[in-house]
Amino acid sequence: MNLFICGSIKIKDKEWIFSKIEECIAEKNFTNVTLLEGEARGVDLIAKEWALAHDIPVKEYPPDMQHYLHKEACHKRNEDMTNYT
Repeated sequence: MNLFICGSIKIKDKEWIFSKIEECIAEKNFTNVTLLEGEARGVDLIAKEWALAHDIPVKEYPPDMQHYLHKEACHKRNEDMTNYT
């Protein structure tokens, strides 16, 4: 099951983020989880930290700044994550 993480760069409360990830996985009975994250500061990288500490595979989606302006690159990255199967 893919768990798509896309959050604010302003949220930095690790305990809260970790608890929300764990709640989501437990509530949905997710198994064989792969974390999809966009390499942004804040929620994305904190979620990645959690996944690595729990031996959860991580698929990274950094924004493509070479081909898009910053805001457009971030939106394109999020779109790519939603289309990942």
